[in-house]
Order: sequence, then C-alpha cells, then structure tokens
Amino acid sequence: MLHEILLSLSGYQSEIFEKVKNTEHHVEGIHNFTSEPERAMLETLAHIAQLHIDIKQIAARIASDHSSVVCRGVASAILDVHLAAFRKKIIQVEHSILRQDSSYVGGYGIVPLSTVVSDFAPWTRPLEWLLKVTRVAGRQSEQESAKGYCTGNEMLDFLHSETHTGYADVEELAVSLLITAQKMWMRSVASWILYGRLPTLGTGDFFIQQNPNRTSVVDDYILDRTLVPRFVSRSSAESMLAIGNALCQLQVQNRGTRGSQTMALLPKHLRILETLEYPLNQSILQLAVEEIDCSISQNVLSEIVPLHQILGVLDVVHRFMLLSNGEFATALIEHAGDKIRLRQTAPAVKPARKVGRIDDLTITDAELNSILTKSWDELAALQTGQAVDDETFNLARGMLALHGIQEGERHFIPLATLMPNATVLDLKLAVDSTLKLFLSPADLRSYAAINAYLLSIRRTELHLSHLWKLTPQRRCYPTPFGPPISASPYGQSALASRRTREQARSTAMRRHWATASKALFVVNELDAYLHGEVIRNSWDHFQGWLQEGSRPSSSRSGSRPGTASSAKTASTGLSRSKQMNDPRTLAKGHHTFLSALYSGLLLNNAEFVKALRELLNSVDHYIALFSRLSSIWSGLDLQEDEGVVDAFSNYKEEERTVLAETTRSRIIIEEGVGVLVERLKDAERKRDAEGPIGAMDGLDLHAASVFIPWKGRNMERLIMKLDYLAGAHAQDVQEKLVDDIIDD
Repeated sequence: MLHEILLSLSGYQSEIFEKVKNTEHHVEGIHNFTSEPERAMLETLAHIAQLHIDIKQIAARIASDHSSVVCRGVASAILDVHLAAFRKKIIQVEHSILRQDSSYVGGYGIVPLSTVVSDFAPWTRPLEWLLKVTRVAGRQSEQESAKGYCTGNEMLDFLHSETHTGYADVEELAVSLLITAQKMWMRSVASWILYGRLPTLGTGDFFIQQNPNRTSVVDDYILDRTLVPRFVSRSSAESMLAIGNALCQLQVQNRGTRGSQTMALLPKHLRILETLEYPLNQSILQLAVEEIDCSISQNVLSEIVPLHQILGVLDVVHRFMLLSNGEFATALIEHAGDKIRLRQTAPAVKPARKVGRIDDLTITDAELNSILTKSWDELAALQTGQAVDDETFNLARGMLALHGIQEGERHFIPLATLMPNATVLDLKLAVDSTLKLFLSPADLRSYAAINAYLLSIRRTELHLSHLWKLTPQRRCYPTPFGPPISASPYGQSALASRRTREQARSTAMRRHWATASKALFVVNELDAYLHGEVIRNSWDHFQGWLQEGSRPSSSRSGSRPGTASSAKTASTGLSRSKQMNDPRTLAKGHHTFLSALYSGLLLNNAEFVKALRELLNSVDHYIALFSRLSSIWSGLDLQEDEGVVDAFSNYKEEERTVLAETTRSRIIIEEGVGVLVERLKDAERKRDAEGPIGAMDGLDLHAASVFIPWKGRNMERLIMKLDYLAGAHAQDVQEKLVDDIIDD
C-alpha cells in the first residue's frame, strides 16, 4: 500500500485512492479497511497526487503547442524544476524508508501514515498554486482573453501580482516563475533591439507587430500596447520600437561601413543586457534600453541623418509650411482664386443665399499641381542673382505637394478653406527617405493642418483687403458731363439723379463697409498674433535650442580656462553636444516643439476652430455678395443711363434680394466676431486654470538635451483689441437695418 501511495504521488494513475460504491451506498475498496483519521490523511495524499497529475498534463500540453513562448517557458519550468523537486522529495522519502531511517520507520518495520502525510502536506498549497498558474496559461476562452489565449504580457502581469500573496512558499514560486517568464520575454526583446528582427516563435504574442498600413521601412512596425507588460514603461516600449525601426532602416540603407559599425556596437549592447538583474525593475530596464537607444543614435543614425540635412528640412518648414515666406502664400492664394474663377460657370444665376458657395466645385489633383507650379514659377521670377540657386527653395519645390484629402482624413485638418474641396500642402518624403527617422507621419499631419489653418486666415485677409479695390462701390461722387451738356437742363438733371443714386447706395452700404472693416481688423490682429507672437517666438526658441546643441563646448563653459572645473564643464558640454545632435534627441525635441506650437495656435481648441471656420465662411459669402452687388449696379447704370436693357435680368429685384442677403450676412458676421472673442476668452481662462505660465526668457533652458518649449504669456493684448467689437447689440442693429430696407 505504501508503494502504491508513493507511485500515485509521483504522477501515475492508481486505484488505491478510488472510492467504489455499491448499491447500498457503502464505500468499498481500501477505505473499508481504514479508520476515519486514516481516511482523512489518505484524502490529503489523494488530493496532492491528483494535483500532480493535473499539473503535469496541462503543463505538458502548454509546453508543446502554446502560442506564447512566455507561457511555454513557464510550463517547462513547472515541469522541469518544480514538479521535479516534488518528485525528488518522493524519492528522498522512499529512499529513507528503504534504509530503515528511524525518522520514518518505527518498531516492527511499521511506517506511520501520519509521518508520510506530514512530509507531503506542505506541498499542498504550492501545488494548488501551480495548478492555478497552468490553468491561467492554458485557458482558451475568448471571454477571458482578447486573443483567445493567455498572452505573454498577461502571464507576466499575473505572476507579478502573485508575488504579493503573503505566503512565503507561494511568493518564492512566483518569483522563480516570474524570472523564467521575464527571461523568455527578454529573448524576444533582444532579437528585436540587437538585430532588428521579430522573434521567429511567438511573433503574434510580441508587443511589436508589422504595420498593415506601412508606407516605408521606417513605419514597417507598430506598437501594440495591449501586449506590453506592466513592468515596461511607455517610454521604454517606444524606445524599443524606435531601436528596431532604426536597425531595420540601417539594414535597408546598407551603405559603406554602417553595417560593420552596427556589429561593432553589438558586444557593448549585449553587455548592457547581461547586466540586468532579475526580476526586472522598471527603472533599470528603462535605463538599459535608453542607453542602447542613445548608443545607436549617436554612433550610427547621426551618419544616416546628418544635422545639416535636418536643418535644411526645418528651413523649408519654416519658410513655406509656416508661411514665413509671405510671397509664397500670396502667390498660392492668388493662383488658387484664379483657378476657382475659371472653373465657375454662370455665377449670376445663383440665388443670393448661395453666392460665393462653391462646395459643389471639385478641383482635381492635376489642377492643384498646376496651381503649385505657377506659384513656384512666380516665386522664382521674384528672385534675382544668386537667390535663384537657393537650396531651400529647390528643396521645397521637390518636397512640397498640394493635394486633396480623403473623407477619412478630414478630422486631421480642422480648417482648410484654400480650395472648395479640402486641400492641404503636404511634405512628401520618399519611401526610403532617412528623414522619416526625424519626421514622423504624425508630425507631417500636424504641419499640414497648421499650414491649411494659416493659409485659410491669410486667404480671408487678402480677399477682404481686395474689397477696397472696389472704389466706385465704396465712394463715388459723379462729376459733371462737361460743356456744353453740363450746362443744359438735361445734363444738370442727369447729374443730380446720378448723385442722388450714388448717395443712396453709399448710405445703404456704409454699415456693410464698417462690418467689412471690423472683419478685416479681426483677421489682421489674429494673423499678427499667430505669426508675430506664437510662431516667431516658438521658432526662435527652438532654433536657439538647436544652436545650443551644435555650439562648441568652450562657448558654454563659464569656468576659467585651465582649471579642473573648466575641463569637467567642457567634457560635459561636448557629451551634451554629441547627444543633442543625434536624430533621436532632435526628433523628440522637435515633436515637443510641434505639440506646443499646435496648442499655441489654438488648433486643439475645437470650439475656437469651429467659430473661426464659421466666421471665415461667412466672410467669403459676404465678399461674394459685394462683387455680385457691383455687377448688379453696373447693369442698372447701363439700363438707366444708356438705355441698355437686359431682357433676362431683373436688376431691381436682384438688388433688393442681394441687399437683404448682405444685411443678413452682416448680422451673422457681427455675431460671429462676438462668438470668436468669447472663445478666445474661454481659451485664456482655461490656460489660466491650468496654472500660471511665466516668461521663459532669460532662463537657462538649453542646459540639458531636453527641450522645453516656449509658452506664451497670455492673449490679453489680442483680446483687448478685439473685445470692443463684441459690444454691438445685434438686435438693435438688425431692427435699424430692416427699417432701412423697408424704406428703400
């Protein structure tokens, strides 16, 4: 019987613990020959034996065919280490019994069952916990896991949480299995961050996956955050993704000594990973990953993406995307307007409510390319002498493209009114361009959104300014016909009639010109704030950070030459300069700058952007009504003065309709200006609620490689200039204007 018990505990099926019941419900078998206390002890051993069998079966299945290498490693460790330790205990007990050890064998060769149970009873809780681990690893329910099976990060997180159960034996097992799981996980990580290759086994369980929407080698892989373990920080995961992407880029480039240089760094990176202690600590792992990332960036990536190439692209961005070159923006807006006027058909037949509305007009990409080409040609014609060979101009001409955006991409562009269909000026990088290590797709989308936003404001500003070219409509006082007609009764009567007519028109349009002037003032001040305050200061601050990184260490050293302090400072400055010149550090600083600029331009304020969009659309309609009214009055003048009658036009009725629509648009613009000012005030209050923002000028923000963006003091000056425009009472103005229309 003792032999059968030990065999059952070793994981073999035995009938010794089975209970057989007859028809009278009496238990048969070995339980008929044991007392109640002995049956209780046998139940304990039976439970342990069954735990051993279940753990061995489930763990063997997991170790052979599970999708996660982490779960496979944990199952193998359970089989080869922990169950092996349990079987070793069984062999030890059996060996002691066979040697007639007095600890187990009593008088007359009797082995007390209580002694055997006392040796194996402490294994109950560890085996129960190991069974729990195997069941977690071997689950297949889709309700329990998003992928339908236990993923590696779920197993790691589970083991990490089990290290705090409060039981010393369970904690020891959990730590042991956690170390095994982390080592298996680090093997996959090492394959990625050392060679840029996904693990051959368990690829679907790795937190870095191939990008199904890839456009180049740089974005061939993406980060699946649902597969990242809890002990890995967000920045560590992103650094691992960046390291692997960089290695993939290096493999694609494969120029000169870059491959050998990468292999030369491999022993150093291996030593960094070998120094890690298990179980892994989040901060220590992050430091190791950042050290490898910094090593690759400073020694290899800086050769692929040199600093002068990055500075050239940033110059293109500043001059053409952020509209620092005003001639380019003006030429683009003018040629876009010419193309729209050529595409419009029969504008006079549109109802007054739809004048200026060209939403149904679609401009093709070929026409957009011609608009951009004409703008480049005009800009080149303005250049003289050596400026024609401007590298930035030639680089921009090859990189910038004007194209329409799809329906699904419109949420990336909050405001774009350059063309009837949503159109953006975008930076186009080649598929294998190394600049993608510096400019991410999110950065390109942000620049496209900023450019469309700034072009929309500049376009409205130019179109409003062009209204003042309608001088006869704004102010006209007819002169006499000249002798001898001016001395005749007909000439005097005709002159008086014309002056009366022009006076009536001037009186009717006075309020409309005042509203146009207000709208122009608002757009001018907003444009001046965005360019003169936000963009200029943000860009100058960012350029100062870039120049600080490339400045020689001696210029930053404040110690006297020849001292130990000066040598230490110079060494620190040289190391910092090298660190700041690597593409990864520059990309992080640039991303911070771009995020702050996007926020400073109020593009992340949806309510303000919506109010501005409605105001700009209303102004476009208002400008079109001015032009329509000018053509109507020209027809009326020909009809009344020269007798030229157009049988297909009723100018009197059209004049009345257009004037009424102009009045309605005027009220909408007045209200829109008030709403825009209120949105600015809300944005300022929200900024104040987030905390006091002091001036960044004079602070030593370039002392480290971390870029701290410029933050505007406030928008009080802008709000103060615009605030009085919101004081008009719309209802009183509306009543007066309606009375004027009725009187007419």
